[in-house]
Amino acid sequence: MGCVACHKLVETPLSEFQDSDQKKATRSRYLEEFGPTLFGVGSKMNKAWLFQWVRDPKKHFPLSSMPNLRLSEQEATDV
Repeated sequence: MGCVACHKLVETPLSEFQDSDQKKATRSRYLEEFGPTLFGVGSKMNKAWLFQWVRDPKKHFPLSSMPNLRLSEQEATDV
């Protein structure tokens, strides 16, 4: 469904965003990783909640940046 356009599957170590211990980061984790990392998401929530979330994220959290993907029931089940 294109999830990796906004989400990563593994978290990028913070050290990759820093030039050194003495200098400020020249890159921003928050600009490069728009959505939360999906690694381990299956252990953090149940299937029923995830199904409902991908079907209509704004129903659960109106301020969410996640768009309604207009998934069919089968597509949401597959996710």
